[in-house]
Amino acid sequence: MRMPTRWLAALAATLVLGIGLLVAVPTGAAADRDKETAEEKAARKDAQEAVVQLADMMGDAKKADDIKKMAKELAERMIKADIGEDAVKPVMSPLRLRDKGGLGVGSKAGVYDPDGIEAKIMALAKKKLGAADLKKQADDIAQLASVTAAIAEVAELHAPPKKVGPKDPKDWRKWSNEMREVALDLAKAVKKAKPDPDEVKKVATKLNGTCTDCHDKFRPK
Repeated sequence: MRMPTRWLAALAATLVLGIGLLVAVPTGAAADRDKETAEEKAARKDAQEAVVQLADMMGDAKKADDIKKMAKELAERMIKADIGEDAVKPVMSPLRLRDKGGLGVGSKAGVYDPDGIEAKIMALAKKKLGAADLKKQADDIAQLASVTAAIAEVAELHAPPKKVGPKDPKDWRKWSNEMREVALDLAKAVKKAKPDPDEVKKVATKLNGTCTDCHDKFRPK
């Protein structure tokens, strides 16, 4: 999927340059941009730019090695960044609402309400789109699905080092893998010549469920 230029333009236009599953970070309740430190803003900018680049490669078997390498490099940068213990937070940030520092849905603000990747996945799971709306939104849904898959690719590398109570790194990695694969399934479903609204809703529901399962286990209470 050839998207990076378009996404980067959208980031610049909305000043959100700055990632569950949709994982352990509470995206809707995250600190807004004005409360971020300079180091946090820099980490978010770095993470979002890298996630956009990864999203363009997701699903391409020929680029599997490059994807793994880029994801590892990003995860390592986030761990080394001066942002405290929550190194996965910038990686998850694209999922937020656009006006909270996320990428939003599509290249322009104001087209979707609410305008956020996590919110859109929840909406797709809740209510089936009609055939006409699905065709109109297909490219934007495919974009957000690829971004979600890229986020999962990196998030898997931020698994807890050991089990603490019910929080098992095996579960983190399992849900990260599911998040990535189901997000890719969503992208494939909407890119069909005639996307099936029932199929898209079914896949979106599965993706949202994976996120909810991980939230329930790993998201801070």
